[in-house]
This record gives sequence, C-alpha cells and structure tokens, in this order.
Amino acid sequence: GVFCTRSLDLTKIKCIGYDMDYTLIDYKMEVWEARAYHYSKEELRAKGFPVSGLKFKPELVCRGLIIDTERGNLLKVDRFGYVRRAMHGTRMLSRAETYEEYGRSSTVDVDLRSDRWSFLNTLFSVSEGCLYMQLVDRLDSGALIADSVPPFDPGRCSSYSQLFRAVQRALFRAHVQSTLKS
Repeated sequence: GVFCTRSLDLTKIKCIGYDMDYTLIDYKMEVWEARAYHYSKEELRAKGFPVSGLKFKPELVCRGLIIDTERGNLLKVDRFGYVRRAMHGTRMLSRAETYEEYGRSSTVDVDLRSDRWSFLNTLFSVSEGCLYMQLVDRLDSGALIADSVPPFDPGRCSSYSQLFRAVQRALFRAHVQSTLKS
C-alpha cells in the first residue's frame, strides 16, 4: 500500500493501479463516461443491436438516480422513499403518470439487493443509464427488434429487465477487455 505519511521512491514504479473512488486520480468525468458509452455501444453493435444514431447525452442521467429495470423507468427518490420524478426511456413522466406507476402517498420499497433496482452510483452509471434509457425508447417503438441484425436474439431482449442486463454486460465487457482503458 501507499501511505501518505511515508516517502515513496517512484523511480522504479512502472504502473499505478487505482480504484474508482478518486483516491489517486482526479477524473474528467464526462470524457470517461463518453468513452464508456462509446465502447458499450460498440459491444452492443457487435451483438446486432441497432445503436446507430445514438449519442451520449450526459445531461439525461446523473449519479444518485435509480433505474427500475422492470418498468424501464429512471427515478429520483427522496430519502423517505417517495418517487419525486420519473422518466420512461428519455421521456419525463408527468406527475399523474408517476403517481399511477408508483402511488401518490406510499413509499417505494427500493431494496437494492433486488435485481429490479439499479442504483446509479459509480463512474460508469451515467453512460450505463443513458444508453439503457435510449434503448428503452427503441424497445417501446419496436425499433429494437425490427432494426436489429444477426446475431441479435430478440428472445433475450424482449423486456426492460433483459435489456438492462444486456447493457450491463456490454459495459462490463468493455471494461474487462480493457478497450475502455486503452
């Protein structure tokens, strides 16, 4: 380990590993997220997903939001569990639509151990959330299936939760294959 109270001779150090918690490097967040988005999109393109024309829009998503993978919604939930704002795909839901989906006076039981919810809290969250919400729009319009090409498997992306898993896997592959870091 590296300790701040000791001197360390870095002349023979060839590589420094770091974690995503800002311990050693100050990230240029938008550049990092744009690269993650690009490489995830390319992973999906290789699987036959119709991703042409999609552009990274960092203003669409921010860390601290929650994805409801069963309904294809992005939620802003307060500390008491009330859904304050919601989007379906890239469209903001009206207050009436939000109440219809999640209730007016009851709290939403967000158990982050459940596969239904994904909390956007890492440096990959913005790119993951943005790409997912854009693909929800394509799933809803029918373009995800209609415009796909082999080896796309419609049976594995016919629901919002399946689509979310596909986006998660694409981001993971981009990360572990080091295309993101090169």
